[in-house]
Amino acid sequence: MISLRWIQNKNVLGFVIVAVALFMCSASLYAQVDPARQLVRTLSAGDDVEGIYQKAATAFANRMQPAIQSKIKRLMTDDEKERLAQFWHTKIVEWMPISALEDILVADLNKNLNSDEIDELNTFYRSDLGKKLLMLSPILKKEARDAVTELARKAAGKDNIEKIGNDLKKEFPEWFDASKPGA
Repeated sequence: MISLRWIQNKNVLGFVIVAVALFMCSASLYAQVDPARQLVRTLSAGDDVEGIYQKAATAFANRMQPAIQSKIKRLMTDDEKERLAQFWHTKIVEWMPISALEDILVADLNKNLNSDEIDELNTFYRSDLGKKLLMLSPILKKEARDAVTELARKAAGKDNIEKIGNDLKKEFPEWFDASKPGA
């Protein structure tokens, strides 16, 4: 059994008091978080913010590869491609840490919603229905993204390109009239 004397001798009591104080401070700090910031954190919890940053880094790296390959006069290795993506990821986080992105979103919410609306949204997202919507949100976003990708694929098809060209000629004949300047 642990005695009070043992606790005093081991200075455990001081550690316990500090731990309790830290816990109480962190709980009160969480309670004092700006409601708009709470909403941003709630809404972004279902999204992989780090994944968004990684996709941006990969896109930057992919856009730079042709220019780099022309300078080094060879194709980049897979390792170099990964290192280039990691380089851009580091730069993106340096330029805009996730906290800075959060600040932008908080400012936007505060600009477009009043405090009662923000509180109402926070209450909604803490409800069972709000939690369910948050869980469905990534699925709905993926479905929408997939649908847009499929639409773009269809629009870029050979048959559609010809049809779109004909439709553009009907809608904007002045663009295609060879007798007019600029056509």
